[in-house]
Amino acid sequence: MLAYPSYMGKAAIYTRISRDPTGEKAGVTRQEEDCRAKAAELGHDVVAVYSDNDTSAYSSTPRPGYKALLKAIEDGQVDVVLVWHTDRLYRRTTDLEGYIAVCQPRSVPTIACMAGPLDLATPSGRMVARQLAAVAQYESEQKGERQKRANLQRALQGRHFGTRRCFGYEPDGLTIRETEAEAIRRAYQTILDGGSLAGIARAWNAQGLVTPQAGNPWTGSIVGLTLRTTRLAGIRSYQRQVLTDADGNPVRGEWPPVVDLDTWQAVQAILNNPERKWPAQSRGLLSGVARCAVCDAVIHSGGTRNGRRRYRCSSKGGHAYREAAPIDDFVTRIVLQYLAQPHVLDQLAPSGQQADTAAIREQMAQVNQRRDGLVQAFTDGDITLQQLKSGQQRLAGQLEALEAQLPALGSPALAKLQQATDPALVWEDLDEDERRNVIDALLVVKIRPARTKEATYLDWRQRILNPDSLELQWKTPRM
Repeated sequence: MLAYPSYMGKAAIYTRISRDPTGEKAGVTRQEEDCRAKAAELGHDVVAVYSDNDTSAYSSTPRPGYKALLKAIEDGQVDVVLVWHTDRLYRRTTDLEGYIAVCQPRSVPTIACMAGPLDLATPSGRMVARQLAAVAQYESEQKGERQKRANLQRALQGRHFGTRRCFGYEPDGLTIRETEAEAIRRAYQTILDGGSLAGIARAWNAQGLVTPQAGNPWTGSIVGLTLRTTRLAGIRSYQRQVLTDADGNPVRGEWPPVVDLDTWQAVQAILNNPERKWPAQSRGLLSGVARCAVCDAVIHSGGTRNGRRRYRCSSKGGHAYREAAPIDDFVTRIVLQYLAQPHVLDQLAPSGQQADTAAIREQMAQVNQRRDGLVQAFTDGDITLQQLKSGQQRLAGQLEALEAQLPALGSPALAKLQQATDPALVWEDLDEDERRNVIDALLVVKIRPARTKEATYLDWRQRILNPDSLELQWKTPRM
């Protein structure tokens, strides 16, 4: 320690508090009052106050006030820094070293109301500062471990904690917000029917729904994260792992679920399927479905040309580059003609003995819970890495065997068409993702790179497609 500086100088005050749940800034205000009193006592002129309210010094959260303080020191605008305590400035030894690097060459001392002055220009002053920093870091780490253990205990009890509002619930985390909950239920059904996350995002945006935190419009990726939330099924997770009780069942939360557990698990299986199609860049009925007749690459959206949407071969060669609407119209007409044939939809129904899908998915969920339990056991030091790998390998084999028992149900949208007396009317009610799934279930579409109008159209002014510019092959027997 050193004596308080006796000279008058330009003083900067820095205040910080980790949590301010009320937003009233009472904590940083009290710190500033104490620092101003100390500055007046020592004869320093306070020229600036820098503050970071509701901000941790231990986490990696940006601290704009602290950054501005360092800049002022570097620019020679500050002769002395006043803080309520040194742990307001830093709680990690790495942060202290950066602070020393700025203050030491400029001989800028730090005065802490609760800890006295620190002269970072001297070895003894830096030694004291490092000791205080080590104590602060130790206290933060200990507090973090206690908080983690308390959070895990609350999670295992199924209790709600946290301040971020979950979509579908009120801010208390326990009360369902019915307008959002109904949109969530429809979204789960959309996924089960073969719809896309992007389609759900468009529907939610059209309803005027926004994200619960920032109030932003929805995107497919944010919808996907939302539908994966365990809270919506009324079960508790911790650090993205579903918690289980002594019997291996998911820990139930103290809040009501928006959807039942079977529905939630069925949707997770779809969302986590690596073969799930329709990437975000898909725009158009045949995007991600049709293929190039030259190289067999997937056809994606090719933007527009002369105001008309186009398809493009996704390979570097870019063989097929065709106007989309005439191809969409022709393929749609062919599919509807096929579906209108007598008894064709009966032929498309799954045949043979139906598996108990719900029971199989329940067994799959239990296997996944055991896998999560293995990871937790390894984290806790109860099993070795070799035991973890061996157990995961056995459970992966069990999961693969269960997946093989699931029936091949095809496109869920076909079930809607099966029950229709007029498939064309049902087709009009399907969204683009459902139509895309039906086409993909029935037909292989390959697009040729037609270079002339004659090769592309029978009548190019009317945009009547030349069927020879496509290659069509049915995946099911023709009636």
